Amino acid sequence: MGRALLEAVTMLVVFVVIIISLQMMGKALEVYDLFNVLTALLVLIVFSTGVGMINSAVRIYFDSWDKLFSALNRPLYFLSGIFFTAASLPPKQENIFNGTRFFSVLNG
Repeated sequence: MGRALLEAVTMLVVFVVIIISLQMMGKALEVYDLFNVLTALLVLIVFSTGVGMINSAVRIYFDSWDKLFSALNRPLYFLSGIFFTAASLPPKQENIFNGTRFFSVLNG
């Protein structure tokens, strides 16, 4: 639980530093509703802490759970939009990915 608290505080500090840095550089990132942003971050923290606790409990009974969990998460990593933009995809896949809110936010 201490590790989750450390990660959460680190994430919030980095978030604040990035927002302030963008404001100082003149590339203002407007946060229209700070309550919704903080609520989303809190939900993310609680969800990821829960997934971590479930993983640690399952790992006690299954020694190879780490390898299985990383293999199950690998498609999410590749589909997250880190390696490509919507413009580099074929038109059919571009339309599919543009329907998701997360992918459209990444592409601006």
